[in-house]
Amino acid sequence: MTDGEMRLKGQEIVNMMKDITISDNVIIEQIKERDFLVGIKLMSGRNLFMEAVNNNRLIVAKALKGMGADVYLKCDGSLTLGNALNLAKSSEMIDYLHEIGLEVIDKFDMKEKEVHPAILWAKNNKFDMVDLWRNKAISANTDQNFMHDLNMGIVKQITMMNQVDGLVYLLKDDALYSIYMNEIRPNVSDDALKMTKKGLKAVQDLSLADRIKEIGKKR
Repeated sequence: MTDGEMRLKGQEIVNMMKDITISDNVIIEQIKERDFLVGIKLMSGRNLFMEAVNNNRLIVAKALKGMGADVYLKCDGSLTLGNALNLAKSSEMIDYLHEIGLEVIDKFDMKEKEVHPAILWAKNNKFDMVDLWRNKAISANTDQNFMHDLNMGIVKQITMMNQVDGLVYLLKDDALYSIYMNEIRPNVSDDALKMTKKGLKAVQDLSLADRIKEIGKKR
């Protein structure tokens, strides 16, 4: 069987993971019957362990670890930019990945080949996950410099994407709003500020009107 054929077989397993009508046990049995798939990289650059995490299949992920899957694999594809923690979609999955030794990437710029999960989720406009990662960092008594750099990276990503959900998230959060007003707004180009103001026009939440007005003032 060629590498290409093996990747296609691996993708069949991934498709099963995506199908919520298929049980974990059925998927695990299929992997056991084609155990050569455990060690291959798929076309995405991920392995089956990462795909199990991506599809929130905790039982399958644990089974794959037991079969010898590389749980520390990193992928620099734009949808991953790091290890399996960047794909985790639940607190339970994140806790498991920490338990087996995976570490959060402490880089906060999407130009890097690896980034902190919160930055990737901000790019994907999933602010419930951004909240989850920020809260985990806070509960872990993370160094204040780390928290500042993380929040700065989130603000930069939100203003670059300039989408309503992200702008609302920034406006509602005191720490992010403070970073924007005190460290980013004074230093961005006129064109960048103009784009942010344009994006803010789509925000309908009247409770945020005062903060929107502050951003709109002349520098």
